[in-house]
Amino acid sequence: MNRKLLALLLASLMVFGFTTPYVAAGAPTDQQAGTSTEIVQAGVSGEDVASISEDASAPETAWVQPALEQQFEQQDVTQVVVRLGTPDLRSSLGREATIQGLQSHAERTQEPILDWASERDGVAVENTFWLANAVVLSVRSSGDSSVTLDRLAQLDGVEELHANFEVSAPEPVDSQEVRSSSDHPATYGLNQINATEVWDQFGTMGEGTKVAILDTGVDPSHPDIDLYTENASDPTYPGGWAEFDGSGNQVPDSEPYDSDGHGTHTSGTATGGNASGEYIGVAPESNLIHGGVLTPEGGTFAAIIGGMEWAVQEDADVMSMSLGCTNAPCYEEGMIEPTLNAEAAGTVVVASSGNDGEGASSSPGNVWDAVAVGASNEGADIADFSSGMEVDTDSAWGDAAPSHWPDTYIVPDVSAPGVDVKSSVPGGGYAEYSGTSMSSPHTAGAVALMRSASGGDASVSMVKDALRETAWKPDGEPSGNDTRYGAGIINALEATQMVALEQGVEGTVTDADGNAIEDAEVNIAGGGSGTTNASGYYSIIAQNGTYDVTASAFGYESATETVTVDGDYVTQDFSLSPTLDVRLLSGQPSAIEAGENATAVAEAANLEAYTAELGDGYSEANATLYVNGQEVPWGQTVTFDEPTDVTATVTVETTADTSGTVSVIHTFEGLNDSIEVTTGPTDVFEEFTQVGVVDDGGDYGQAVKGTLQEYLPANYQVSVMTSDEAMNNVDTYDSFVVQNIDDSNGEAFASATSAVTTGVVWLDNWGSSSNGVPVRSSAIGDPANTDDAFGDGVVSYEVTSDHPIFEGVAEPGESVQLHTATLFNDHSWFTDTNAAVIGNLHTADAGVKGPGIAVDADRWGVMASTLGRETFVEDGDFTEEADQILANSVLFASDTPEPVGTVDVTETTVQPGEDATVTVWTGDIDNVSGYQAELNFDPTKLQVADINGVDFADPVTNIDNENGTISMAQAGAAGVDNPEMAEIEFDVLMDDFNQSAEVSWNVGGSMITHPNGTAPLVDWTGGMVQTADCTAGDVNSDGSITVQDATLTQQYIVGDDPANFNPSCADMNGDGQITSADVTLILEEIVGSSISAPQPMTASELVGLQAEA
Repeated sequence: MNRKLLALLLASLMVFGFTTPYVAAGAPTDQQAGTSTEIVQAGVSGEDVASISEDASAPETAWVQPALEQQFEQQDVTQVVVRLGTPDLRSSLGREATIQGLQSHAERTQEPILDWASERDGVAVENTFWLANAVVLSVRSSGDSSVTLDRLAQLDGVEELHANFEVSAPEPVDSQEVRSSSDHPATYGLNQINATEVWDQFGTMGEGTKVAILDTGVDPSHPDIDLYTENASDPTYPGGWAEFDGSGNQVPDSEPYDSDGHGTHTSGTATGGNASGEYIGVAPESNLIHGGVLTPEGGTFAAIIGGMEWAVQEDADVMSMSLGCTNAPCYEEGMIEPTLNAEAAGTVVVASSGNDGEGASSSPGNVWDAVAVGASNEGADIADFSSGMEVDTDSAWGDAAPSHWPDTYIVPDVSAPGVDVKSSVPGGGYAEYSGTSMSSPHTAGAVALMRSASGGDASVSMVKDALRETAWKPDGEPSGNDTRYGAGIINALEATQMVALEQGVEGTVTDADGNAIEDAEVNIAGGGSGTTNASGYYSIIAQNGTYDVTASAFGYESATETVTVDGDYVTQDFSLSPTLDVRLLSGQPSAIEAGENATAVAEAANLEAYTAELGDGYSEANATLYVNGQEVPWGQTVTFDEPTDVTATVTVETTADTSGTVSVIHTFEGLNDSIEVTTGPTDVFEEFTQVGVVDDGGDYGQAVKGTLQEYLPANYQVSVMTSDEAMNNVDTYDSFVVQNIDDSNGEAFASATSAVTTGVVWLDNWGSSSNGVPVRSSAIGDPANTDDAFGDGVVSYEVTSDHPIFEGVAEPGESVQLHTATLFNDHSWFTDTNAAVIGNLHTADAGVKGPGIAVDADRWGVMASTLGRETFVEDGDFTEEADQILANSVLFASDTPEPVGTVDVTETTVQPGEDATVTVWTGDIDNVSGYQAELNFDPTKLQVADINGVDFADPVTNIDNENGTISMAQAGAAGVDNPEMAEIEFDVLMDDFNQSAEVSWNVGGSMITHPNGTAPLVDWTGGMVQTADCTAGDVNSDGSITVQDATLTQQYIVGDDPANFNPSCADMNGDGQITSADVTLILEEIVGSSISAPQPMTASELVGLQAEA
């Protein structure tokens, strides 16, 4: 198996557990595109046409998976999965219309790829998909020179390229054989979910439905397996069996078999019979179809998509996938599109949550639209191995998450039996397996019962809602969704009742005047719920019984009535009375910078008066209150003539250079009632510490940002940017974190951030996704060498020095595990650095590989190898300790030392071709005993004529006029306050006006010293030589020097504002002032005199002279 293969794991443990790896690589979060083109599919009526959109502006170059790049370099022939734009199914359509729309979309968007491939040697089209808009190509890297991944990534519509990763299916470990028994009519799993009760009450065992199992294959000869076929005489079981090869193509003439045993077991749990004397399948009369996606022929991402596509085409009511990615929590974006499209076509997607325990989940189960299933045992407890977690959508999925997904959600959705589950195995026997692999087919069978009992009327959304709403938990377990049970263990009976019963409660909800109330909530105690439509109508399914039914709506008092349901719908109307009501639409931010605003938005119904008071922690003198844009004094009540519905935007404007905590106490009054709501607190900081995450690759910058926001103090503001944006805003940011940087920008970025006033944390890891330290090495030669590897056991930092970066994490001599991605154990390190090494990179098997983290005090930087995010070590894989080290590194880098003063190069302006002199000096540093300076200039504009010492005589110099560099140094025994070190005389080669040449510092080669030998930190400010923007004396810029220029200058001196006057052209003697001496020099220029300039006249003398004239 290739080194960098992600893994799809059969989510089952058997008795002790086993896994099957697969790879399903996804695009970076910013490479998901939307669409917008209406298409009409021939032969489909306008009402049934899938509305699909396409984005006309695809990225110029699509994202290429690093593992694919590696394969392309190492292999003669590489399979490349080309992913194109995701269609947007804008309306709920029938299965046929949806499939046709998806196929049409794929056919049109894939055409450029197919044309390109057909015109090139060494490229073969292996398969095309429409459920996931993708093309699988075999590409020979040594063939046509125009065939490169970069060229393929630039084709129209391509959004990403990733490898078609392999899948392995190891044999089950220590499975337990079970002999036939007739002691029980059904397994505990069927009884736990009330499957047999559905059979009895609804008279169905799944008739008329179709269940698709995508797995390792199936043994159709097993007495409890009844595999569907369209032709009983055909041994290939057409319509009921399909095997898929590595390219996702259906294997011709394949006859059903099970390469592992896992697939026969999951198939039996979903639809198995009772040949053993007890039923093993939840829906034994449902038609079973099986897609062999994890057989030796397949075992790839393409095979899985091929199987999903086949299941949809075969009209499966539900598909069950007992598989998931490894290194949990893991999020495979490639599974989002096929899941959405399968459900849009009417197939419910059920998947196991994973076997990695609490705090983890895997794809496709953790795709929000799929039904993720955890594992319960016979005692209704959740197995320790069952995966579950709260998923932060932005952190986990980034921009790949569809807009309808919530900000956070719980995995699993529900749970089902998954411990010691008895089911069929190849050869006619039975075995007990454990794992969420067993839970998924229990749930898929329950879906078949629900859809059968409803006569096919239960939609995908109805089925999923019913599974969640009717799930149950043992007494003492938390209500609502939690990371162990999800909503609870599925109850097939109550879920079926929700979608199949034709009885319940219906009616209308109106106000006191009989007007319909839309979106009112109606709840049946212990039962279902619903909302009213625009006409105020609601309808809720309920079993026979007596119920309390409550109607509630915003701005109205709730009302409860008791009703009895007895085989039909009972009508219960509600008339609600108005009341004061308030709900917060958005709260105040957690932190702002002084001078910014803290805003909250609230909606109030039947409001008659509103008052806002400022809470403790911030001065009213510094806080201005605005309500809907109008300034309102604190404590002043805003009144309304009658009860009014209001949406109020309440803004607190803070004052710059202040700090504190802003909270607002809002008092709402109306209809003889009062409601108090407090918003905040919002921390106000005098100034935010600005941190920029540099991510030119666009893959993991947001993930780094998310971690830093979690671990840094509230006054740290983190932004993601390109290296170009960072270099243009160096002065705005306190520090930068380099996750990924374009190699060509490395030297410029290192130069722009070289001063100790800007801290930089350089990250890297295996591969090229995170490359900060190697780019630093190339740019400045430190470290001299970098390296990366995988394997060798658990990866750690071995702490060698006491440093704030390890505060609260580890002491010298201790080790810190960096990440839990132990399948490959990616890591990186460096050698030969002038920076202070504070920790070594250590692996469990190889020991110390070299320095792993070091601090460069001269450039105020941190090199933190292995902390970079990459394809195989994603954000969630890092330990809390590693994340704290990353945050501490940013804290250190942002706390830059304060310079004691500034060493400047002066600026001077001369006429074109005149000589220029600049001075190297400091005006605010005392006791300077020596200096060394390295300066750069443009040799095409300036040439050094001479260097003279001022307060430090006779400096030693090295002038390189060819390359534009100056090196000089001098030292004395005693210190000098605010010294001028040297004057540099330049021959100016600029022969036109308005030209300039910078004289800049090489900070790394410059320093000043005190008599005690210390070298203080200083700022270094460059200078400039520029040519004037006009001829001296020609103050009106008319091209000649006349007495008019002298008159305009006299007017300027006495305080007038003469028109067309350029002051910079009037300073004839270059003393920085405009005086009567300059007027004299202008007059001398006119008459051609060469007498010396007189002393300046005072303004009063000049006025008197003008009066005499």
